[in-house]
Amino acid sequence: MLFYLERETDVFRDWLRVLHVGTSLTLTRYFSRWRRLAYVSTDLTEPYVMVKADLTGLPFPSETFDVVLCLHVLEHVVEDVRSIGELYRVLRHGGWGLIQVPLAPSREVTFEDSRIQLPSERELVFGHSDHVRIYGGDFPLRLGLAGFQVDYLDYTARLTEGEVECLGLAGAGGFHLCRKN
Repeated sequence: MLFYLERETDVFRDWLRVLHVGTSLTLTRYFSRWRRLAYVSTDLTEPYVMVKADLTGLPFPSETFDVVLCLHVLEHVVEDVRSIGELYRVLRHGGWGLIQVPLAPSREVTFEDSRIQLPSERELVFGHSDHVRIYGGDFPLRLGLAGFQVDYLDYTARLTEGEVECLGLAGAGGFHLCRKN
C-alpha cells in the first residue's frame, strides 16, 4: 500500500484529508508525521487510534475525506455492506479509497453464515477465528452497490521480483481502488 501511495498518488504531496480504518500503530505514526495530511485513524478496539468508532456508523459528516484506506477490516465486520456504505458516505465526491480483503479467487460468490459464531468454528470455516466471511468474485459488486466505481489493482505485479521478495509481498494480493464520482 505504501509503495502504491508513494509512487502512484499525490497523498504525500497534496493537502488531503485521509481516513484510515483498522490501521496499525506503526502506520498511524507514519501517516501522522506528514504535515500536509489531515490524517485520522479509526478502529473499534485498538487503543492507539485517534477516533474509536464502529465502521457501521462512523462519527464523521458526509463527504469529509479525500482518501479512505480500509485494509483487511471488512472480513471481520458482520454488517459489511452497511460499513461499505459508511466509507462511501464519508468520502467526498471526486475522492478515492483503497479497500483490501482476503479473496478466494475460486469462489464466485462470497460465503457467509451467521450461525457460525464460535471462534473455533470460524477458524475452521473462514480460516481465522475472527473472520465472518470468505469473499469471492462478487466483492466488487458489494462495493459498487454502495456507489463506488471499482478497479482491482494487483500492485505487486508492478514491482520487481527483488522488491516483492524484500518486502515479503509474495502472494499478498491486490486491492480495490474505489472512486466516488
